[in-house]
Amino acid sequence: MDSPIYDTLLSLPLFRGLSKTDFEEILGKIRFDFSSESDGTAFISSGDACDRFIFLLNGRVRSCRKSADGRLSFYEDIDAPVLFEAHSMFGIQSAYVRDYTAIGNIGLLKIEKQYLYSELYRYSICRMNLLNILSGRIQNLESDLWNMRQTTIRERIVNMVSSLSDS
Repeated sequence: MDSPIYDTLLSLPLFRGLSKTDFEEILGKIRFDFSSESDGTAFISSGDACDRFIFLLNGRVRSCRKSADGRLSFYEDIDAPVLFEAHSMFGIQSAYVRDYTAIGNIGLLKIEKQYLYSELYRYSICRMNLLNILSGRIQNLESDLWNMRQTTIRERIVNMVSSLSDS
């Protein structure tokens, strides 16, 4: 099976490095929910339960994260391919923390959380990829936390914007 969508799926962070044979086996066992959204459509809202992996297969989205008091909003444009907030699926609060809106037409892939436990964990490369995704996020946050030695206002603002960004 060789096609552009197949190659895109294999390039997604969770499936990177997976053999084509293993991936074809996964395709036979897991329900992949493909959908598309049109320009301006909000498809994830802050507070929504994070009970599935949602991948951006093609296109561009705008994310928005708001401060707790709602007085500050941080917007970021994100290009495909990307997995949205894998870190939000686990832990005490398993809800999305950002709003996501389509910029132009986009393609999405959704995989229910149950398949993560029942099928994807059987493949060590998928487990390792998920661990790398989560560890990378933690390492970036840890680095930002200890990178507070900036002295100028400009350096502090740059650090703040960097820490709010998901990329």
